[in-house]
Amino acid sequence: MASPVKKRYTASNSSVFDMTDVRRLEMATSLECLCSANPFKNVILLPLKFKNSNAASDSRGWTFNKAYCDVSNTDTGFLMADVFRRGFDLLLDVIKDRELPKTKSELIIEKKLLDFLLMDETVPDLEGLTETELIKFLANHLFGKLATTSNYTIDAKSSGKKSKECPCGKDRCSLSGRYGDTNVGNPEVWHGNVDLIVNNDLLVNLVNEESGGSSLCKDPQFIAQTIVSSFLQRQTHPEHEHFLTPSIGVRRKELFFMFYDAQHDVLLESSKIPLVKAMQPDKFNWSAIILSWLVVNYRFLCTGLTDEMVNFHKADFFQQALPKLEVYKEKLYVGNVEFSDSSPVINPHYLIKYNPYLLERKKKVKEVIEEVEEKISHSTIFVQEK
Repeated sequence: MASPVKKRYTASNSSVFDMTDVRRLEMATSLECLCSANPFKNVILLPLKFKNSNAASDSRGWTFNKAYCDVSNTDTGFLMADVFRRGFDLLLDVIKDRELPKTKSELIIEKKLLDFLLMDETVPDLEGLTETELIKFLANHLFGKLATTSNYTIDAKSSGKKSKECPCGKDRCSLSGRYGDTNVGNPEVWHGNVDLIVNNDLLVNLVNEESGGSSLCKDPQFIAQTIVSSFLQRQTHPEHEHFLTPSIGVRRKELFFMFYDAQHDVLLESSKIPLVKAMQPDKFNWSAIILSWLVVNYRFLCTGLTDEMVNFHKADFFQQALPKLEVYKEKLYVGNVEFSDSSPVINPHYLIKYNPYLLERKKKVKEVIEEVEEKISHSTIFVQEK
């Protein structure tokens, strides 16, 4: 007996998303930032290399806010789509062929993003929020809504009132997460509180606005937290396909992403991503939405390091932490652990690494952009003639 044909969900027979041409164009333009080497609009990943640190101090372990990391960027940049191939291809199917995933799990994840884009969230004046309020707002109205569950934990030791009221300003809007212990690490090595934990495994922290410069390299706290997070994931989930683990850094109106792979010792940092649209500061920037969706669902959408990243861009953290490397590998905990301008300078001389996957996806995204722009242009001409 022949197997029944699986139904392919499409945007035309599903109410999950009204894929208008304007929305297709905005999504395609955002995806182009993930696979294009255009230095004015891309989101790149720069490998970092350690020169010195206090990751394995003889005397004691250091809290995150006292971590010391002397790192430098390499001269090679990679593109965000290369580590999120599974997620990128899901979105490319939507904008190119109007197709939604075949599997239920992928459909649930993608529906989170498409429903969010339909909601068209209103963003309050971010400058008017305290740091704690900013974290609460992003947890409740961005990260929590894009993740598979709205489960998140806000640092119980954060400043301000521990209210369930959301700082968005809307009536009867309550936090879907909770306050709790966000300590991670081990007192023998790097450890401490983080501002927010999403889905019990993704660390989010405010980036020091005085870290200055053009890169997150000058915020050692963010680097230390990302490294500890990856070792923790490798320790608690050895069955995972890979251990490239992201963390999110928040700096007022910008997002940054840091990645570390505790198996292959590779550390990557992203260029900055504006949180809101330049001409509509009360609306989220679509690139920030899509990247946040990819990162909060990294266990499903991230495909790990490329061979070139593994073979040629070691961070040398293993050497830095050698005296206490076993603590990082086997003795990290969650809970009850006692104890710059914002973007990297995208130098036009950086060698952005392409590969067949990126070249093919870049071509497909460009085809969608040209198709939709032509369609919108013809519609505009027709209206004017009428």
